Amino acid sequence: MAVSHKLCLPKTKFPLRINPSVHEPAIQKAADFESLYRWQRERCDAKGTFTLHDGPPYANGEPHIGHALNKVLKDIVVRYKVLKGYRVHHRPGWDCHGLPIELKACKDLSLRGASPLEIRQTAARYARETIELQKDAFKRWGVLADWNNPYITMAPEYEANQIQVFREMFKKGCIYRGFKPVYWSPSSGTALAEAELEYRTHTSRAIYVKFPLVTPMQAVDSSDRHRVSALVWTTTPWTLLTNRAVCYNPTHDYCVIRWRHGEGAEELLLVGAECVDALRSVLSLGDDLEVVSVVPGTSLAGTEYVSPARGRRREGTGLVHTSPAHGFEDYAVGVTHGLDLECLVDGEGRFAAKVGGTYAGLSVLEEGTEAVIDALRSCGHLVSEAAHAHRYPYDWRTKKPVIIRSTNQWFASVAALKAGAKEALGGVEMHPRTSVNRMLAMLDTRDDWCISRQRHGSGCWWELPVEKLLPPSLSAQADLYVKGSDTMDVWFDSGSSWATVLGESGYVADMYLEGSDQHRGWFQSSLLTSVAARGSAPYRRVVTHGFVLDGQGVKMSKSLGNVISPADVVEGKGFGTDVLRLWVASSDFTSDVSVSDGILRQTNEVLQKVRNTCRFALGNLGDYDHARHSVPYSELSALDRYTLHLLSGYCSEAHTAYDSLNFSKIYHLLVRLVPVDLSAFYFDVVKDRLYCESEGGRVRRSTQTALHHVLGCLTKSVAPIAPHLAEEIAQHYPFENGSVFKAGWEDCPVEWHQPSIAAEFGVIRSVRDITNKALDQARSDKVLRSSLEAQASLRTDSSDVSSVLTKHLCPNEASNEFALSDLLLVSHIGVEDYQVGGERVGYSAEDRLMLPKGGEGRVLAVVGRSTLCKCPRCWKYTSSSQDQLCDRCFKVVMCTQNSSM
Repeated sequence: MAVSHKLCLPKTKFPLRINPSVHEPAIQKAADFESLYRWQRERCDAKGTFTLHDGPPYANGEPHIGHALNKVLKDIVVRYKVLKGYRVHHRPGWDCHGLPIELKACKDLSLRGASPLEIRQTAARYARETIELQKDAFKRWGVLADWNNPYITMAPEYEANQIQVFREMFKKGCIYRGFKPVYWSPSSGTALAEAELEYRTHTSRAIYVKFPLVTPMQAVDSSDRHRVSALVWTTTPWTLLTNRAVCYNPTHDYCVIRWRHGEGAEELLLVGAECVDALRSVLSLGDDLEVVSVVPGTSLAGTEYVSPARGRRREGTGLVHTSPAHGFEDYAVGVTHGLDLECLVDGEGRFAAKVGGTYAGLSVLEEGTEAVIDALRSCGHLVSEAAHAHRYPYDWRTKKPVIIRSTNQWFASVAALKAGAKEALGGVEMHPRTSVNRMLAMLDTRDDWCISRQRHGSGCWWELPVEKLLPPSLSAQADLYVKGSDTMDVWFDSGSSWATVLGESGYVADMYLEGSDQHRGWFQSSLLTSVAARGSAPYRRVVTHGFVLDGQGVKMSKSLGNVISPADVVEGKGFGTDVLRLWVASSDFTSDVSVSDGILRQTNEVLQKVRNTCRFALGNLGDYDHARHSVPYSELSALDRYTLHLLSGYCSEAHTAYDSLNFSKIYHLLVRLVPVDLSAFYFDVVKDRLYCESEGGRVRRSTQTALHHVLGCLTKSVAPIAPHLAEEIAQHYPFENGSVFKAGWEDCPVEWHQPSIAAEFGVIRSVRDITNKALDQARSDKVLRSSLEAQASLRTDSSDVSSVLTKHLCPNEASNEFALSDLLLVSHIGVEDYQVGGERVGYSAEDRLMLPKGGEGRVLAVVGRSTLCKCPRCWKYTSSSQDQLCDRCFKVVMCTQNSSM
């Protein structure tokens, strides 16, 4: 019989590498991913319940990398909770209303001029198709959810619950209809909420314009009193057509300045006193500017002027151009002072017909602005024009600028809810903690929420006559009612989702987890509707994540060609779902995260190392049955107990990291444990025992016992992040009830925590590192090819170090302990006292160690070639003659032969 046949070599069908496109779907089928959600919902031994409320993504396109970040983060939380024994409620949802879906559905030109009902039916059909598309992708990513019972905002049940929320808010006086300024998107033809805006750098045509005063200025010479003009600056010249006032600050001083320009021409301008110096440079006035007089702001009250764009007299109070129909503060001034609030801009962002003249029908943001500036220039009221770059609100869907426009809309009074909302937030845990400031800031700067939109709402509204929409008691009065054409804001749609989804958990979820933009969106609309209807927040914990950028930290854009789609990651590039998920886990999701091919390749390497580690364990546990072969903890070798100590610390930190949502910590724990503690140290040492010791001997079973725990803990710890790998391992090394997630993940036994053993092996590993430096020199000079060819001499000036090394130098053959030479992977070793200037025959390395009890010790390692021969079975240089088995291997082979006879 060949010597190699007597080795216990690893045996496993677990593949070293896989094709994820083929392998992962097969794992999902074999492990029955579909049934796991139902199983955990029906479990009778649950430790408790956990509800994660899924914020509904728009059903308007293929999943992008942001979807992957969001869905995987949620799934890591959900799967960890299932693994810990909780009964989880995770009902996926989709937002099926609003302009994004209509825009996608109506790209077909044949729908132009279609009825609201036709558009709605097309949009609903498109939404249903998209839901299936996205659902397939989310399931491919391994997301665990109630896929057979999703909530969709266009379902009758959902709409009915939403109306009930609206009814409760209306009954409590939180809902009203009013004519007020709102953000209006000419490109979408609808009002927008703050959450539907994105701010971009926008270049406006900013002008300085003169408002000739009608009321004489008493502070100047009598000959000049009718020559003064108020100087006003604006970035929205088109709003001058609806100018109704000029505002001032009563606590400030104002100057009349004389501006000489041209050939003998001069102007008298009224400006803020603090602005005089700035105007010298901005308008290039220089020394041609003279301060004539200074007046208090209070003296300007009631001053009349001529509105330069309209030629009308207006009673005003200062220097800030005020158009109540097109500004929030302007509107407040208008209401206070009884000004005309009429809006002269239509829903397409064009001047209405009643404006008259050449303005009617012009786009206010384009040719309308041009026309106003031309008119001001023609009448001599334009002082200066310049391009002004500033942050400006854009429609987040059409990516086009919006305007402020007064219209009749439905509003929810945030002012009435603000105190209750803030109080409710006080009981909510925010992650990261600083995100609560964003929620509070949004509440502080908001008094009203425009909840009406000019879109196409519920189908029954368009399909049924008025009498069918009214309650039976009012159907006879149908002729007294008219259907409104407004629909509810999509944020009210999604913000009332708690009423449909969270009934079984008392209308409160344990967690909401979405992107940071939802502070002003879903998080806030959910809070306001719930506080208004129920008096409390709909969540106990709010978690936010950042956005996905490319590898250079740049926002992804098709025009830049830097977009990475999850489908390309999983299928196209062949990384697979678990790599996608591990990338998510490795990122600090509380801020923006980056992804690139390089980052994904690095992530894949880490996952492959985990796979290799598990494969090593599987290959060496093929003949091991834990129920029959396990060795009691007290009888394990010190190295095995040290490894379980490391495993205990790893699992404890992993549990804490999962609980605190610090998933990137788990990634870094893996990077330390797998390649450093296991592959490069523990596995490197125990290979000899696993391959060369007697198959059923206690020495080998001790290491297999530890290896069993390593495989179990490692598999469970990565399962929430890499469920395909975990379930594949379970198919080759079955866990209780088959699935890893059904087996659960308990804390490690307390006895595994052994700081004294850890301190001991800390010294040994440091000495090993020093020894390896000497071995590397010998290998570099080709004196040695393998460390097993070496013999080593260790010299130290520390009694503590010497005590540890001597303890492991020659363990009792009857014990399970490893010899020091085994731990350092050399064939022979000796320990001596360190002598300064002592003889060094061979290759050497020296360093100081920090000792566990304090202080430090010097260690010198000297290595040379062993004088003994190589054992043909274990390859150690411990044989007395060539081709002869060493004593250990001879005993094992003889024992094996005798037992088989």
